[in-house]
Amino acid sequence: MQRMDPTKTWRTVEERLDRETEPRRRQILEKVLAHMKAEAAGDLEGLMATLAPDPQYHQWGASPVDNGPKGRAAVEQFYKDFVASGATNLEYDIERLVVDDDCVVTEGIMRIAYPGATLQAMGRVVDDPAAYYLYEARMLVVWPYDADGLLLAEDAYTATDGFAKLHKLTPDELPPALVPTG
Repeated sequence: MQRMDPTKTWRTVEERLDRETEPRRRQILEKVLAHMKAEAAGDLEGLMATLAPDPQYHQWGASPVDNGPKGRAAVEQFYKDFVASGATNLEYDIERLVVDDDCVVTEGIMRIAYPGATLQAMGRVVDDPAAYYLYEARMLVVWPYDADGLLLAEDAYTATDGFAKLHKLTPDELPPALVPTG
């Protein structure tokens, strides 16, 4: 595997934004872009600024149970926990992006560098809590927007358990922010 590149997460959105001429579509693409960059930076205030007053997230995977947070307070806690987990170093390699006046849909491979200590706290077995491990899964995200251009939900559909085959990341696979110096 090559080095994880967090900028891949928004590269396809930026490319589409460069071509998009419709004002409403530009508005929601800009909001997706701001959301992605705030998430990568662990910027809680920036993330919450992209959301409608009562966001309703949905997370679907192998289980038929929706595990997404519902309501502003729950979504904010979800992001606080995510930032605290140390798992904001991710790469969403978007292969397909669809946009209309009310929604953006992205699909591709999600890769996240998870700290071993976080995985242990989640009940996962790792051999080195100081190392980072790769979460990898195909993901489709539906990003619906309200009339003001604010995110109503982040509905994620994950094809596989990204934790099923944990791979310890080597220094040359880590995203730049995690590469040891010295």
